[in-house]
This record gives sequence, C-alpha cells and structure tokens, in this order.
Amino acid sequence: VQFPLQAPHAEPRADGSSARAFYENRTNFFEAQGVRAILRDSANPYNLMRMSNASKGNYEPGVIPTAFLSHEDYTLIWRLMRRGDVRLQLTLANTFSIADSNMISSAFASTRPAVK
Repeated sequence: VQFPLQAPHAEPRADGSSARAFYENRTNFFEAQGVRAILRDSANPYNLMRMSNASKGNYEPGVIPTAFLSHEDYTLIWRLMRRGDVRLQLTLANTFSIADSNMISSAFASTRPAVK
C-alpha cells in the first residue's frame, strides 16, 4: 500500500510571532536573570547525545554557554536536586569554524567515489 506524500501540517501562530522571537526573548531573559550556563537533557537513552545550538535563533555561537548531558546524568542531577541544593562546577570549551560547518557531508563525500 502506498500513501500520497503530504507536507506536515503547521498551524499559523495567531500572534504572528516566530521561533526566532522566542529564542531572542529566552536569551534576553536568561541574561537578565544572570544565568551562567544552560544544561539540557539530551533525552536520548544509552548515553546518546543530541546536538543543537543556543543562540538567538541565528545559528551563531550562543551568548550563554550551553551543554547537553546524557539523559542518565541529567536525571541524576534532578534526583540530587530533589534532596537539596546541588552545586556544579563546569568547564566548557569549544571552537567554531566556518570552514568545517558541514563535516558530515564533507566526510561522506570524501569516502565516495566520484560520479562520472
């Protein structure tokens, strides 16, 4: 059985806002509150990691350092917080390079023979 391909349905936002406006507002709020870093749940089992960015919606380096934790580590911190205060010390390091922005595609293309 073959079904016709349909585009996903998306309800238009009643207020005309966009995701970009949400990201900008979120970042501005975090800055105003003095947030020093954001730790996010990868929400994947078996220590698989999710990748994303935490910019203001423009795919530039984010103003606030952000890291994803494995789901297991994130839930451990959550359980510890339910018992009382938790203090974390973070050391985050990263580099950005425009030249290597599409590493997966570049690696895939370099392993495939040229098509003639």
